[in-house]
Amino acid sequence: MNIPLDEGYRLSSYKYQWMIQKRIFVKDKETGEKVETWKSQNFHPTPEGAIRHHANMRVREQEAETLTEALEKIENVVSKLSDALKLNFEIKTPMDFEVTKK
Repeated sequence: MNIPLDEGYRLSSYKYQWMIQKRIFVKDKETGEKVETWKSQNFHPTPEGAIRHHANMRVREQEAETLTEALEKIENVVSKLSDALKLNFEIKTPMDFEVTKK
C-alpha cells in the first residue's frame, strides 16, 4: 500500500510494518538517467504512529520567527496531511439491504 502524503513523502506498508518513505532520484547505472525511487525513513507498527511521526517531523522542519507564524505553519502541515488522508467509506446499515424471501 502506498498513500501519498505531501511533497515527496508517502505512507507505505507491507506485511509487518508501516513506513514513511521519501522520494529520491538516483542515477541508473546502465542509462545514466535519474530514476525515481523511494527510501524508507522510519518504521512503525501502526499507520497512526507513522503519520504522527511524519507530522511531528514536518512541523519541526518549519521555520518561524513568531508564535503566530509557527501556528500558521503547523496548521498548514496538518491541513495537507488531512487532505492526503481523507477516506471515503460508504457504510451500509441493515436498512440499506434488500431481503427477499423464497
